[in-house]
Amino acid sequence: MPVLLTINSQRAITMEPRFKVLDFIHATSGATRYRIYDGKNRGDANKHGVYDDRADADSVCAKLNAEHKE
Repeated sequence: MPVLLTINSQRAITMEPRFKVLDFIHATSGATRYRIYDGKNRGDANKHGVYDDRADADSVCAKLNAEHKE
């Protein structure tokens, strides 16, 4: 009769961050802008602002992910 063994994995489970920075191209100017996407509350794409600079958007996104750890 076979015996089943349970092996405990030491790997950490990684989860996707709730907030992500998405880039989009402005229709009239052609400029690239950045929005913060909320994977849990998908209602308003502009809720957390629209940014011209990727670094600013990344900073706000990191702050939001730190505040909403689950």
